Parts: sequence; C-alpha cells; structure tokens
Amino acid sequence: MPPRSTENNELPPVGAMTLDELESQMIRKSMEHYSGNVSRVAKALGLSRGALYRRLEKFGIPYDTAEK
Repeated sequence: MPPRSTENNELPPVGAMTLDELESQMIRKSMEHYSGNVSRVAKALGLSRGALYRRLEKFGIPYDTAEK
C-alpha cells in the first residue's frame, strides 16, 4: 500500500521529535481538521473514543466535555 500523502509529504528527521510529540501533533491537527468532533477524530485515527479521550488528557489537548 502506498504511503498516505501529507502536507509536505515528509516525516520529521530521525531524532527530531519523540513518538509522543508526533502523536500529540497528529491528534492536534486532526482535532483542528474535524473542528473538535471527537468521534470523527477517533475514527480517522483508528482509535476508540475512550482511547482518544485518554490521549487528549495525556497531552493536555482541550476538548468539549459536552460530547462525552
């Protein structure tokens, strides 16, 4: 399967960021792209909503608690 395209089509250089930083950045970009819709973000990232909520807490990413 060919790699998915990204904005600049490149990953950061090895050692430039940790997996946690990369994961946090992807979640933040996805939250912005889907206007904070947790269900759509979770589906797009292949996570359950519960797993996404745990990551949002872990990385201190704000979300609307009304959707819980």
